[in-house]
Amino acid sequence: MEFHYKVNFLKTLLKQVKTIDPSCHDMQDISDIKFFVSNKPREKKKIQKKLFYKELSNANFKILTKNKKLQKLFLQIKDEISSN
Repeated sequence: MEFHYKVNFLKTLLKQVKTIDPSCHDMQDISDIKFFVSNKPREKKKIQKKLFYKELSNANFKILTKNKKLQKLFLQIKDEISSN
């Protein structure tokens, strides 16, 4: 959108230049302008940030659930905390 605005603005200026500067009287025949844009938008690099901090938990908690899936998840959490 900004590009089209600038193109239109430039066309308007070129139409008016002959009235501003008499030496540009040959520019009255300009009716269209062509542009070629060779650059492509850059892809944003995805940077994975790894957080570095000291774990404050000591993984000292009881697993009170009777559900086997939840017990397994809590054990995984405990192991993860202990490894940090």
